[in-house]
Amino acid sequence: MDFTAEGALAASAPTWSRTFLQPLAPGALTPFSQSILAEIVGRAWLRYYDRLDFSPPRARVLRSYQGRPYMNLTLGAELEAQRAGLEPPAYVIDGQARPVCAWEKPGLFAAMKLGRGARKIAETAAAMENELGELDGKAQSWLQRVAGLRWSQAEILQIMEEIENAADSASETSCAVV
Repeated sequence: MDFTAEGALAASAPTWSRTFLQPLAPGALTPFSQSILAEIVGRAWLRYYDRLDFSPPRARVLRSYQGRPYMNLTLGAELEAQRAGLEPPAYVIDGQARPVCAWEKPGLFAAMKLGRGARKIAETAAAMENELGELDGKAQSWLQRVAGLRWSQAEILQIMEEIENAADSASETSCAVV
Protein backbone atom coordinates (compact mmCIF):
# COMPACT_ATOMS: atom_id res chain seq x y z
CA MET A 1 0.00 0.00 0.00
CA ASP A 2 1.20 3.50 -0.75
CA PHE A 3 0.90 6.21 1.90
CA THR A 4 2.00 9.79 2.32
CA ALA A 5 3.35 11.03 5.65
CA GLU A 6 2.36 14.46 6.90
CA GLY A 7 5.33 14.75 9.27
CA ALA A 8 8.68 13.14 9.89
CA LEU A 9 8.52 9.42 10.68
CA ALA A 10 10.84 7.86 13.21
CA ALA A 11 12.46 4.71 11.86
CA SER A 12 11.91 2.82 15.12
CA ALA A 13 8.36 4.02 15.76
CA PRO A 14 5.77 1.23 16.03
CA THR A 15 3.25 0.86 13.23
CA TRP A 16 -0.42 1.15 14.18
CA SER A 17 -3.22 0.25 11.77
CA ARG A 18 -7.01 0.25 11.66
CA THR A 19 -7.23 -2.23 8.78
CA PHE A 20 -7.78 -5.36 10.89
CA LEU A 21 -10.32 -3.64 13.15
CA GLN A 22 -12.57 -2.19 10.43
CA PRO A 23 -15.14 -5.03 10.62
CA LEU A 24 -15.41 -4.65 14.41
CA ALA A 25 -15.17 -0.87 14.71
CA PRO A 26 -15.75 1.02 11.46
CA GLY A 27 -16.32 4.35 13.21
CA ALA A 28 -15.42 6.26 16.32
CA LEU A 29 -15.80 4.51 19.69
CA THR A 30 -17.07 5.63 23.04
CA PRO A 31 -14.66 5.10 25.98
CA PHE A 32 -16.83 2.18 27.12
CA SER A 33 -16.74 0.42 23.75
CA GLN A 34 -13.02 1.26 23.46
CA SER A 35 -12.25 -0.57 26.71
CA ILE A 36 -14.29 -3.61 25.64
CA LEU A 37 -12.61 -3.74 22.23
CA ALA A 38 -9.17 -3.35 23.86
CA GLU A 39 -9.95 -6.29 26.16
CA ILE A 40 -11.18 -8.46 23.27
CA VAL A 41 -8.22 -7.66 21.02
CA GLY A 42 -5.71 -8.04 23.85
CA ARG A 43 -7.07 -11.43 24.86
CA ALA A 44 -7.28 -12.63 21.26
CA TRP A 45 -3.67 -11.54 20.67
CA LEU A 46 -2.45 -13.37 23.77
CA ARG A 47 -4.46 -16.52 23.02
CA TYR A 48 -3.21 -16.66 19.43
CA TYR A 49 0.46 -16.42 20.38
CA ASP A 50 -0.02 -18.71 23.40
CA ARG A 51 -1.51 -21.25 21.02
CA LEU A 52 1.64 -20.97 18.92
CA ASP A 53 3.82 -21.33 22.07
CA PHE A 54 5.51 -18.02 21.26
CA SER A 55 5.15 -16.75 24.85
CA PRO A 56 3.94 -13.25 23.98
CA PRO A 57 4.77 -10.34 26.25
CA ARG A 58 1.93 -8.49 27.93
CA ALA A 59 1.70 -5.33 25.90
CA ARG A 60 -0.67 -2.63 24.79
CA VAL A 61 -1.99 -4.02 21.52
CA LEU A 62 -4.76 -1.48 20.96
CA ARG A 63 -4.89 2.27 21.32
CA SER A 64 -7.40 4.95 20.51
CA TYR A 65 -6.64 8.06 18.53
CA GLN A 66 -9.41 10.61 18.00
CA GLY A 67 -11.94 7.96 19.04
CA ARG A 68 -10.79 5.40 16.47
CA PRO A 69 -9.06 2.14 17.42
CA TYR A 70 -5.62 1.23 16.12
CA MET A 71 -3.83 -2.10 16.48
CA ASN A 72 -0.06 -2.36 16.99
CA LEU A 73 1.30 -4.31 14.00
CA THR A 74 4.91 -4.08 15.14
CA LEU A 75 4.50 -6.35 18.19
CA GLY A 76 3.16 -9.32 16.25
CA ALA A 77 5.60 -8.84 13.37
CA GLU A 78 8.57 -8.76 15.77
CA LEU A 79 7.39 -11.91 17.51
CA GLU A 80 6.86 -13.76 14.23
CA ALA A 81 10.23 -12.59 12.88
CA GLN A 82 12.04 -13.77 16.01
CA ARG A 83 10.22 -17.08 16.47
CA ALA A 84 9.43 -18.09 12.88
CA GLY A 85 11.83 -16.08 10.72
CA LEU A 86 8.94 -14.55 8.79
CA GLU A 87 9.62 -11.36 6.90
CA PRO A 88 7.48 -8.55 8.33
CA PRO A 89 5.07 -6.72 6.05
CA ALA A 90 6.22 -3.38 4.65
CA TYR A 91 4.38 -0.22 3.73
CA VAL A 92 5.41 2.21 1.03
CA ILE A 93 5.47 5.66 2.60
CA ASP A 94 6.47 8.61 0.43
CA GLY A 95 7.83 6.19 -2.15
CA GLN A 96 10.08 4.28 0.29
CA ALA A 97 9.39 0.82 1.63
CA ARG A 98 9.17 0.84 5.43
CA PRO A 99 9.01 -2.57 7.13
CA VAL A 100 6.78 -2.86 10.19
CA CYS A 101 9.79 -3.96 12.27
CA ALA A 102 13.51 -4.62 11.90
CA TRP A 103 14.34 -8.01 10.41
CA GLU A 104 17.40 -9.92 9.21
CA LYS A 105 17.04 -12.84 6.88
CA PRO A 106 18.06 -15.96 8.83
CA GLY A 107 20.94 -18.15 7.69
CA LEU A 108 20.48 -21.74 6.52
CA PHE A 109 20.59 -23.43 9.94
CA ALA A 110 18.50 -20.74 11.59
CA ALA A 111 15.98 -20.97 8.76
CA MET A 112 15.64 -24.71 9.32
CA LYS A 113 15.05 -24.16 13.03
CA LEU A 114 12.67 -21.24 12.48
CA GLY A 115 10.83 -23.17 9.76
CA ARG A 116 9.03 -25.13 12.48
CA GLY A 117 7.60 -21.87 13.82
CA ALA A 118 6.47 -20.80 10.35
CA ARG A 119 4.84 -24.19 9.80
CA LYS A 120 3.10 -23.91 13.17
CA ILE A 121 1.72 -20.49 12.19
CA ALA A 122 0.31 -21.92 8.95
CA GLU A 123 -1.21 -24.94 10.74
CA THR A 124 -2.73 -22.77 13.49
CA ALA A 125 -4.20 -20.36 10.95
CA ALA A 126 -5.78 -23.29 9.08
CA ALA A 127 -7.17 -24.77 12.31
CA MET A 128 -8.62 -21.41 13.33
CA GLU A 129 -10.23 -21.05 9.90
CA ASN A 130 -11.93 -24.43 10.44
CA GLU A 131 -13.14 -23.33 13.89
CA LEU A 132 -14.86 -20.24 12.47
CA GLY A 133 -17.91 -22.20 11.31
CA GLU A 134 -18.51 -23.62 14.78
CA LEU A 135 -18.02 -20.24 16.44
CA ASP A 136 -20.34 -18.58 13.96
CA GLY A 137 -23.03 -21.13 14.78
CA LYS A 138 -22.64 -20.51 18.51
CA ALA A 139 -22.80 -16.75 18.00
CA GLN A 140 -25.94 -17.04 15.86
CA SER A 141 -27.57 -19.27 18.47
CA TRP A 142 -26.75 -16.81 21.25
CA LEU A 143 -28.05 -13.88 19.18
CA GLN A 144 -31.35 -15.65 18.56
CA ARG A 145 -31.75 -16.35 22.28
CA VAL A 146 -31.11 -12.78 23.42
CA ALA A 147 -32.42 -10.78 20.44
CA GLY A 148 -35.89 -10.31 21.95
CA LEU A 149 -34.69 -9.58 25.48
CA ARG A 150 -34.84 -6.04 26.78
CA TRP A 151 -32.72 -5.26 29.80
CA SER A 152 -33.51 -2.57 32.29
CA GLN A 153 -30.75 -0.59 33.92
CA ALA A 154 -31.60 -2.19 37.27
CA GLU A 155 -31.21 -5.70 35.81
CA ILE A 156 -27.85 -4.81 34.27
CA LEU A 157 -26.61 -3.34 37.55
CA GLN A 158 -27.80 -6.43 39.45
CA ILE A 159 -25.96 -8.74 37.04
CA MET A 160 -22.82 -6.60 37.27
CA GLU A 161 -23.01 -6.75 41.07
CA GLU A 162 -23.35 -10.54 40.99
CA ILE A 163 -20.35 -10.82 38.67
CA GLU A 164 -18.35 -8.51 40.91
CA ASN A 165 -19.28 -10.55 44.01
CA ALA A 166 -18.32 -13.78 42.25
CA ALA A 167 -15.01 -12.28 41.16
CA ASP A 168 -14.30 -10.99 44.68
CA SER A 169 -15.01 -14.37 46.25
CA ALA A 170 -12.83 -16.10 43.65
CA SER A 171 -9.94 -13.74 44.32
CA GLU A 172 -10.33 -14.24 48.11
CA THR A 173 -10.18 -18.01 47.57
CA SER A 174 -7.08 -17.75 45.41
CA CYS A 175 -5.43 -15.46 47.97
CA ALA A 176 -6.18 -17.92 50.75
CA VAL A 177 -4.58 -20.75 48.76
CA VAL A 178 -1.39 -18.78 48.16
